[in-house]
Amino acid sequence: MGRGIANADNIIPTANSGDLISFLSQNGYCYCCELYTNDPAGDDPRFTSVVTSNVTIEPTEAALIDPIMPGALASDGDGFGNRVCFQSQTSFQAGIIDFTTRLAMAFGDGTESATNVKVRCEETTLFGKFNTSVTDFNFLEILNTAGNSQVTVLMDIFNSVTSTSVVNDQEITIGPNGRKDIDIHSLTGAGAFGTITLCPLAPSKAISAELNQYNIETTSPLVFTPVSKEVFVDRN
Repeated sequence: MGRGIANADNIIPTANSGDLISFLSQNGYCYCCELYTNDPAGDDPRFTSVVTSNVTIEPTEAALIDPIMPGALASDGDGFGNRVCFQSQTSFQAGIIDFTTRLAMAFGDGTESATNVKVRCEETTLFGKFNTSVTDFNFLEILNTAGNSQVTVLMDIFNSVTSTSVVNDQEITIGPNGRKDIDIHSLTGAGAFGTITLCPLAPSKAISAELNQYNIETTSPLVFTPVSKEVFVDRN
């Protein structure tokens, strides 16, 4: 699938606590789901569980990460708030391939219902390429654009020369308005090229990323000159 959006524009006339919303997801990619209702009686809309295939996920609560959700709710011990972000995990057990993610919702005390409910699920994964044959200085630069919150990003690097995964779900934490620089050359070695996948556990646009290549112009003082730039993109 492309960068999926489930029920992006459709209103669910009536939803009950315990109802499930489902959509097709891809193994290893990241998604954020949001829950809205304009029904005054349907207070405290929240997700209570996230299951991809038969794997139960502990999602990241993200209602208070910029952009803050309308009626933003963090967990009070009964659910995960009205925006959750997670990495999909797909089961291949017993020859059955299931790409479905299911989220349970609740309202009020967990037994109530609500009208005019809207659920939106959006893929947040970013993709880019690298090539360490041009220079010895290749840096992945990730910027946290969610100025009010820390953001966690999972990084995968695949070396196309050796057809191997160099990095699998390496966790990168970036503080509010912060930036992390990752030395890709040191991770992959010279003469390598391939793909980098970034899986932010945060809403769409919470991070931006680019891979920059540099040459040394002078050593004293040490001055780098940009050679090329690869901007990471989603699948739209």
